[in-house]
Amino acid sequence: MRHRSWLCGCNDGVSSFLGVETNPQKALIYWAPRISALLSLAGSTAIAIDILLSAQKRRHVYCQLVMGVVVFDVATAIGFAFSATAVPTHVEGDPFGVYGARGNDLTCKIQATIIHLGYGTIFYNISLCLYYTLVIVHGWKESRLKKASTWLHGIPTLLAIALATAGIPYYSPGVFGCALSATPWDDKKWAFTLIVAIPTYSCNIIMLYLLARIYYQVRIDERKANKWRFEATQTSTTVESSSWYLEQSDSPEFLRPPQDSSAMSSSVEEGTTTTRTSRSFPTAARERGALGLLTKLSLDTFDSSDLIMVDEPEEEDDEDDERECPRSLTLPVARTLTRREQQHQQQQLRQQQRQQQRRHRSHVVVRQRSNLERKVFRQCLSYIVGFCLVYPTSVALGYYFALTQRDGFGAFVFLAICAPLQGLANAIVYFRPRLCCNAGSSRNSNKNNRTEKTPSIGSTHNTSTKKQSIDIDTQTSSSNHHAGHGGRSSSCSSGQFAYNQSSISSLQGEWDPTSPEAADEYFDDDEDEDDDDEEEEEEE
Repeated sequence: MRHRSWLCGCNDGVSSFLGVETNPQKALIYWAPRISALLSLAGSTAIAIDILLSAQKRRHVYCQLVMGVVVFDVATAIGFAFSATAVPTHVEGDPFGVYGARGNDLTCKIQATIIHLGYGTIFYNISLCLYYTLVIVHGWKESRLKKASTWLHGIPTLLAIALATAGIPYYSPGVFGCALSATPWDDKKWAFTLIVAIPTYSCNIIMLYLLARIYYQVRIDERKANKWRFEATQTSTTVESSSWYLEQSDSPEFLRPPQDSSAMSSSVEEGTTTTRTSRSFPTAARERGALGLLTKLSLDTFDSSDLIMVDEPEEEDDEDDERECPRSLTLPVARTLTRREQQHQQQQLRQQQRQQQRRHRSHVVVRQRSNLERKVFRQCLSYIVGFCLVYPTSVALGYYFALTQRDGFGAFVFLAICAPLQGLANAIVYFRPRLCCNAGSSRNSNKNNRTEKTPSIGSTHNTSTKKQSIDIDTQTSSSNHHAGHGGRSSSCSSGQFAYNQSSISSLQGEWDPTSPEAADEYFDDDEDEDDDDEEEEEEE
């Protein structure tokens, strides 16, 4: 009745619909939802074109879900684009007094039904969050997701149609068009609560729960990545020492016989000359391990007592021959056995190096997976934030206006601008990875240009090193952005953050990326080559 009081002579006979009295204010309320709807329609169209032009994206479950969101966003944008044009000029026989009203009861019902079909966007956002949860938390593959895509599409579509149809008896001229509003409160409070409020906030709670599950999984993988990063740092010294030993062991100087023979003792018993050592090579290795012997060799503390000496019989001869016997017999035997033990030691060190490399590769896999999941989490969070800025805010303002009986012009303008913007918000989230990739590439190119233009004296090597590191970082970020498109198109042309099984699902479910043996199946070729080299050395 307040909006028709001007018919009785109140307010000087001027309609004050929505608390607006001047024609410029009425025109702003009339055109604000139209402009927002056109922007939303443009964003949804851009997403649809980007997906439909790529056959690979059309087959992807993520892109199919995004297309479902686009369809309902387009329906909502079309409904809001008519604005107050579909509002009846007369309600119950009296002029309604709405600026720009040109419709009737039928056009009002049609517009309200189209607008409320947009609630399918809410349910499709749940499907998107569920998609992210299944991929990150449960490690579903693309084939399994395709089998579940019927439910991911069918349930949102059926719920949207059911709610839009159920609200037909309660549709009426609303804030800036026909919709199911909460006014008058006594007549529509239950219909508004059951058809609008409960579905909106229930979906919001479900999405926040799924987001919490994704965040928890990302935190777990972050801890695993930090663990492997710490272990890789601790074992880097061992790998470097092993590499030094393998390089030095091939040199002739490494096999130089000991010059100090004081450690060797000779005794002649019953015509037999015996050379003994205080400690054998295997004993030292068992006592101190391969790393202990490696440390001793690296510190140039090589002792002749670590060599294996073999007892050799010798015929009795004069005293000069007996004194020369240990040197003539011991050195060739010790040299031969040292070569054999060296080959055995090289084989052990190569095995240790391969194990360290496998652990390092596993650490890299965990780190890449953690970075990838963190980006997916941000993408999912962006979709939820865009959703919360539109639907929950609109429902909250509807309750506020119905319960307080107030007409706030500023609040109505804000609602008229935000309500149709779901399509534009989704477009920003969808193209955000591409924009970030292009911005990062431009920054790197500008940095490279500045470095090339102003080289410093003696810094040519540093400049090339920095340039190579920038290129590697760019390629790494491109591979992370590129993960959802099968590895064929460039990362900056992907336009979305869908991740197929080559990125996440392959890292989960079938094998544990945290185990040192996780990368064996991916690096069998390197081990085969090392085995061939070992066989060739043994033959030599």
